[in-house]
Amino acid sequence: NGEVNDLVALAVVEVSKPESERNMEMAIKAFKAAANKGSPFAIHSLGLIYVEGFGVEEDKEKAFSYFTLGAESLFPPSQNSLGNLYMDGYPDSARSFYNYRKAAKLYESAASNDHKYAQFNIGNAYRTGKGKAKDLLKAHSWFEKAADQGVPEAMYFLGVSYESGATGVRNESAAFYWYCRAA
Repeated sequence: NGEVNDLVALAVVEVSKPESERNMEMAIKAFKAAANKGSPFAIHSLGLIYVEGFGVEEDKEKAFSYFTLGAESLFPPSQNSLGNLYMDGYPDSARSFYNYRKAAKLYESAASNDHKYAQFNIGNAYRTGKGKAKDLLKAHSWFEKAADQGVPEAMYFLGVSYESGATGVRNESAAFYWYCRAA
C-alpha cells in the first residue's frame, strides 16, 4: 500500500536524522498511522522505540504490546524481540521457566524464517537449557545458521562448540577459524 509505505518512509527518515534535528513526535505519529493500517514493520519499530527509550521515555509495557502485536502477525523481528523480553523476565520475573519456554517458542518460529538473531537466540536456548532441553548438537546447528548470516556471537559460540567437541569431535582448526571470524 503506497500510503503505508509513505508513512513508514517518513518515520524512518525522521528517526535517522541527527538527534538535534529529529522530531520523534512526528516519527511516532507516522509509525502509529502505518501500524493502524497493518504495517508489521511500523508495529515493530514502535516496539523498538519504547524498549530502547529512543527519543521517548523507556516503556517496556508499550514495547511488549507492540512486539506482541507484531509477533501475532508472525513478523520475525517482533517474535525475536518479544522473545528477548520474555527471556529477560518480562512481564513476570517470578515465572522465569514459563517465560523461557515462551521465548524459545518465539525464537524458533522466527529462526525458521531465517531471522539471524533468532537463530542465535534459539541456539543459545539449547546451549543453556533455558526454554529448551539442553542439546549442544542443536545449539551448534543453530549457531552455524546464524554465523553463516554474520552474527559474531554465533561465530564465537560455534568456536566454543568446535573447541569443546560438542559435535562429538573436537576440531581446533574450525574453532580457531570461528574465533577469528567473531573477532
